[in-house]
Amino acid sequence: MRLSTLVLVVNVVQLLVTGVESQFVRDQKQECGTDEKCFSQPNLSYKSILDVKAVEVRLYPGKNQEFAEEVARLGRPVVVKSEMLRSKWKAIGKWSNSYMISAMCPGSILHPVYITRNHTFWLYRSHNEIYNWDNAPRPYDQTNMTVADFFLRLHDPENHGHFYYSEPVSRLTDALAEDVSPTNFLSPFPHENREITQPIWMGSRGVTTQLHYDTNYNFHVQIDGKKSFVLFPPPAMQKVYLFPRIHPHFRRSQVNLDLVDQTKFGTFSAEFLRDIVEVTLESGDALYIPPFWGHHVTNIDGGVSVNVWTENTEFKSWSADIFKRVLSVPKNVAPSDRLRAYGYFLRVALKHLKLDIKKTVEELVTQRYSPLLDVTSASPRASLAAEDTTIFASIKESMGHCRGRGSLPEAWTKQLKPKASQVAEQFMTFKPDHFAEDIRKIVLFDYLDISGLSAVQNHHNLVAEFFSQCF
Repeated sequence: MRLSTLVLVVNVVQLLVTGVESQFVRDQKQECGTDEKCFSQPNLSYKSILDVKAVEVRLYPGKNQEFAEEVARLGRPVVVKSEMLRSKWKAIGKWSNSYMISAMCPGSILHPVYITRNHTFWLYRSHNEIYNWDNAPRPYDQTNMTVADFFLRLHDPENHGHFYYSEPVSRLTDALAEDVSPTNFLSPFPHENREITQPIWMGSRGVTTQLHYDTNYNFHVQIDGKKSFVLFPPPAMQKVYLFPRIHPHFRRSQVNLDLVDQTKFGTFSAEFLRDIVEVTLESGDALYIPPFWGHHVTNIDGGVSVNVWTENTEFKSWSADIFKRVLSVPKNVAPSDRLRAYGYFLRVALKHLKLDIKKTVEELVTQRYSPLLDVTSASPRASLAAEDTTIFASIKESMGHCRGRGSLPEAWTKQLKPKASQVAEQFMTFKPDHFAEDIRKIVLFDYLDISGLSAVQNHHNLVAEFFSQCF
């Protein structure tokens, strides 16, 4: 093809694309009129929306045993290519699918194997009343598979669906556990007595783990196959519409990265999300993921990987103390007084933190609740007992009287104010080396979630209304 012909073709394609976009805009304007909220953009993959760069790669050709500490001090994701890792972990280059079938015994049963209803896996927590959220069914099924069936189906998701299996390596065979040891050289704190956990991840081609963050230090080692990661720093994780702390999917984003609804998730854009990085891991690569860095993970083929998670003891201790300080008001207190007490307590804490109260609460509701429900149509769950339904109605009726329309008794404010100030002061004691303010804000929103749920006596579908009406 001649160059002039190629240029002509490109120009024609550009005109066609421009025409399609212009027609889309014209159709939107005709449908929406002057309603800006109605106006939307076509759903696009995150790759079309965000400016994504490559993760830094560091080579460690020798026997340097301190690279984990060195990498962790950087405070950002780094891919490590280490001769020592390959020499110490026999699994690399050894754990082929055929070897795993033999080593794990072909007829042995894997349980549970998680089968996703599409290609994306969402962690689901249901062991506590705090996660009893309406309209949040378990997004996967559980089944049993023999080891042989599992590995034979890995590469054919079109016929067998998308699935994965994860267990601590220690629960597999002793020989397999030996193949991925030692682990201390993959800990940023090799000389400290911190808990290290080592889960194995085996999944079918194309299975994806939804964008989420973890709180521990993580070295993710790719043993066999390839896996892609998209990583978001803590400032960006404030803008990806995390599920509330009281939702079964907490620590995960509500956004479908394959098809981003830009009307529903307005801050999921290059304007708000910066320093996003991505990488494809191959066998023998180790990716360091710092605490609170979001990661969206996809198996490029049916592969096997092993994490080395080192406990974040500072965060664990600090956050446990924070959540012990959630206000507790006796259930027999009148709903209107109860709501005013929680509202007063949280306003004092936010003010002590020198935050704009209205802006903070609006951001909480916009990021975590608005995409999930319409706060004006909250109604009791059909499964509620009659007594709970009455409490629900009483709380909902009191919403209109909780924003300063009635003063709390002075004895209450004298007790609440110092406690709220102590909570704020405790928040400021956590000072990690990187992204301290951003991490504290994510946890602050978690604290507000739990406090809001306590205020409305565990009626999840009233939490958003509490924040909208009482602040």
